[in-house]
Amino acid sequence: MNSTAGPVELTHTEYDLLMAFLGAPQRILTREQLLELIRGDDCEVFDRSIDVQILRLRRKIEADPSRPQLIKTERGLGYFFSAKVETVA
Repeated sequence: MNSTAGPVELTHTEYDLLMAFLGAPQRILTREQLLELIRGDDCEVFDRSIDVQILRLRRKIEADPSRPQLIKTERGLGYFFSAKVETVA
């Protein structure tokens, strides 16, 4: 994670985005799917603001945001959370 290795403050949108990735680990999510998951149906289909939100989230949780290891880009398809996620009951 980031160099502080302590708690990271996320905006509401960053939190929703992270939860969307954690809910579908190691699966490619398109921009449209991510927008729908974090904003609902009232988003524009070609809205590229998701790229900005992912960049901001990467800056907070990646050790080196320019070489992301957690949130990866699948060119032409979307993004995916590469780490394994385990749920605790």
